Amino acid sequence: MYPSSRRILPVLVLASIALAGLLLTRPGLAAPRVLEASAFEVKTGEWYYDPKELTVETSTIVTITLQHMGSTSIPHDIKFELDNGRTEASQKIRGGETNVLGFSAPAEPGEYVFYCSVGNHRSRGMEGKLIVTGPGGVLPPTATSTPNPEPSATELPPTPGSTPMPNRWWTFLPMLVKNETPSQR
Repeated sequence: MYPSSRRILPVLVLASIALAGLLLTRPGLAAPRVLEASAFEVKTGEWYYDPKELTVETSTIVTITLQHMGSTSIPHDIKFELDNGRTEASQKIRGGETNVLGFSAPAEPGEYVFYCSVGNHRSRGMEGKLIVTGPGGVLPPTATSTPNPEPSATELPPTPGSTPMPNRWWTFLPMLVKNETPSQR
């Protein structure tokens, strides 16, 4: 005699869910990491960019929508000087036109320059910064930065032999997806 489908169906559904859960939690079989994206609208005109500073995290997909708000007789573009001599540039556009540029942010945190490559526009003030931060929005220390010698009242001293932990909960998400602990990084 065949068991009724009303009894088998719930068992099959639960077994499928359990199998999928086991496969997704095994190392190496987790879902691939989805890159984050940062989209910016940059307005340009005679001798300006607005905004002049853009901040993204390392290795994110950056999309720039360049809108020319100025004269139809004066073209502008936006050119980024990135890591390892890599450059990314929009098309030259005139007043009323828009162009979209997409690229991957540098893998190394730091400050990178962008400017208008048309004629002497850069020397007339058409320049800005792409600030690339590490995970959690942290910039690497620079030679001009001085650490605070006095710990704040809320900071606890590190435990000897421990690894410093990020102070933002979302920095743990990549580790959870990869099924790692902070000491495995």
